[in-house]
Formats: sequence, structure tokens, C-alpha cells
Amino acid sequence: TCALPIYLLEVIDESYLHQGHIGYHKNGETHFKIIISSPDLQQLKKIDAHRKINKILQEEINSIHALSLEIK
Repeated sequence: TCALPIYLLEVIDESYLHQGHIGYHKNGETHFKIIISSPDLQQLKKIDAHRKINKILQEEINSIHALSLEIK
């Protein structure tokens, strides 16, 4: 079940951009970028939208090093 109505969702593994940095793992899947569009997020301040997504992805976030969000 999705906690948000979503118009656009892209999940991009950007781990290769962080080779040699702290948190990088040779198998990847450590640094992600999410591009998302949802009317529920558009109504929120940027920080509140990020908090909402972080709460939804709480379990997944615990297993990665970095997450960047682009809300459209």
C-alpha cells in the first residue's frame, strides 16, 4: 500500500558517483536519488515533504548511506 498518490517516481542509484567516499560499497546501492511528484507533497514545505518521505522509507533508509530527494 502506498502512503501517497504518486504521479511520477524515479529511483536512481547514484552510488557510482561516490566511489572512494565514506559509505560507498563496491556492490553499489548506497547512494540514491528519488524524483517524486505527488499532490500531497506539493502542499507541504520542503522540509516537511522530506520528513514525510523519510518516514515512509524509514526501514529502507536504515540500510543505505545517502538519499537525495527532488520533489516536483
